[in-house]
Amino acid sequence: MFAVVIKYFRFSMWKPGRAAAMSSLTPRFVPPGEEDMHKLPESGWYAFDDKNIPAGGPFFSEEECLAVITRVSES
Repeated sequence: MFAVVIKYFRFSMWKPGRAAAMSSLTPRFVPPGEEDMHKLPESGWYAFDDKNIPAGGPFFSEEECLAVITRVSES
């Protein structure tokens, strides 16, 4: 599963052994100015888990983020 996440997320913060299920990921836009609050490199669309921890991103659009979450969830 770790290899799949690395393959699809351009900037991945997913860590091996992390217990969050892939189906619990939701897309969320992090606006400019809030990226420091989440310790992210830039603003954009990110996949967040159910504990509000970013799991991957940034993505250019919500559609791209959803497509990657769906692809990773299906594998």
